[in-house]
Amino acid sequence: MIVSCHPKRLGLLSQRRPLIRFLPTPTPWIYRHSKQGSRLEVVRVASQSNEDSEPDFQQELLSATRRIQALEAYRQLVQQSPCDIDLFQAALLIAKHRHPLLDEAKCHNDLDEQVKAIQASLPSSADQPGFELSYITRQLGQIANFTGNEKDYYDPDNSCLNMVLQRRTGIPITLGLLYMAVAQRLGLSLHGLNLPGHLMVGNSTEGVTNLLVDPFDGFKLLNLPQVEELFAQRYSSKLRLSAALVTNSALVMSTPTMLVRVLLNLKNIYTGLQQADKVLQITDYLRATRDFAEDVRDAGLCLFSMQRYTDSAEMLQQYLTQSPYAQDRPQVEAVLSRIYKLMQKPKS
Repeated sequence: MIVSCHPKRLGLLSQRRPLIRFLPTPTPWIYRHSKQGSRLEVVRVASQSNEDSEPDFQQELLSATRRIQALEAYRQLVQQSPCDIDLFQAALLIAKHRHPLLDEAKCHNDLDEQVKAIQASLPSSADQPGFELSYITRQLGQIANFTGNEKDYYDPDNSCLNMVLQRRTGIPITLGLLYMAVAQRLGLSLHGLNLPGHLMVGNSTEGVTNLLVDPFDGFKLLNLPQVEELFAQRYSSKLRLSAALVTNSALVMSTPTMLVRVLLNLKNIYTGLQQADKVLQITDYLRATRDFAEDVRDAGLCLFSMQRYTDSAEMLQQYLTQSPYAQDRPQVEAVLSRIYKLMQKPKS
């Protein structure tokens, strides 16, 4: 059985052998890329082909295709100016690495329902700037009952926004992202705040810049002295904050920085689970978000562990070209030497 796909239909124009990254491993299929006419072919091993597994194969191919489309859409999205990137949409595209068939429209509708519930409860007029924050906290933290997932903090689904919406639980970065998305639709300007060991949401709304949101603790609203007290009790840290520090300093997280935070969480989880195929997919997202040579290296090492030696050699050579004086050059060269020996070894 041969399944042929044209890159334009998949949302890719030039990426080499993209389907391989997105099909499960190990897998009962062989993959081949034709250099003539940019056709991508997925060739099933005849000895393992049977009618019973046909629906599974079609489902896996569909999932792989959707993952490719999501990554390409993400690439295009993050090429925009950081202030123009739709953080909520970008997070949904990241979630497609794990849930490729997720319903984006439903996720946007779920978000809109939260916004509508808040709008229905807002008073017709209010003199206090940023008064909407208390209504957002009430809706998300008390009525919709979104909570921090303390029992299973390292579940990858905590970093997938569709699952956060469905299960009403997550980690600080995704809960904070949700809060920011709701606030944005209500006309407020919020941002991630990378405090030591504790992500919070900062406020750029004039008149209430000294009010922060703790997304992991029921979206509590805390003023700066309360945040300082929280750090003193929880971390024995003498944190000193000011309005300038929480609105215009290195603590303020840009949209790409928040996306990198989500991706690094996932990368660390999958690394711990030794799921090289997932680490590779997340590394592809990282490479789309930032220009770090280390991401190229890590992609090459993932490919090596997946026994895709030709692709691994290409990536590792690219890393050494980008970083000729890298401290780990001897180690990377040792991996390359191992790859070349394996490629020359006759197949039994």
